[in-house]
Amino acid sequence: MWRRPLTNSPPIRAALGSVRDNAGKSGAESTSTSNLPSGALADLPQRGSRPISTVIDPTRTREADGETKILTPGHVQFQPSAEDLRLNPRLAPALGHSPQFVAGQRPDSFLVQGELSDGRKFKVMGVRAEAKLAGEDKPLPIGPSTLVIDHGTMTPQQSSLYETMQARTVFPRYETSGLEGSNCVHAHAENVRQLLDHDVGPLPAHLMPQEMQPLLKDVKTEPER
Repeated sequence: MWRRPLTNSPPIRAALGSVRDNAGKSGAESTSTSNLPSGALADLPQRGSRPISTVIDPTRTREADGETKILTPGHVQFQPSAEDLRLNPRLAPALGHSPQFVAGQRPDSFLVQGELSDGRKFKVMGVRAEAKLAGEDKPLPIGPSTLVIDHGTMTPQQSSLYETMQARTVFPRYETSGLEGSNCVHAHAENVRQLLDHDVGPLPAHLMPQEMQPLLKDVKTEPER
């Protein structure tokens, strides 16, 4: 059963308009990075020279035989800066939401049929599992297609809150596609709400990680004065 995305909110609708996949090119792989400044992908800063950041590995899709295929689901997480880690060595190198797979146990997999935010229908095998602690999320490497959103320098209070958040799960369970509102995208929205005191509002069920970029690009650790 298809679940129609919640795109009626003007801020969400406007933001999604800037990161549409190039659906018109049949057979072409897409990662929706056209809204970045020129040269941004080639010159992404490394951890040592940037503040706490949202780091995004984009979902990759391919159009084939009239259907959108999900090649890789992508991921989104927080990563603190080297200075954050120097000031508080107890901080986890990433804060996110991912499944806890147990050796010898098969995860609960099921077919998901839905719509991406631009209305393209897709099918993908979803996975349900218990969630890891937020601080156990593996840090994403910074590569040519990685999106990095700098949020500024964490305050001591935010650093302490980050440390508290890393010791618990964002949600008890994880589900890949977002159908149940418990994938990495929905979890990152919750982490942003808690750590940066910013509510992005209701999200489409199957919002891709890269579609968080326009929603978070102006979110800072402290309001600009």
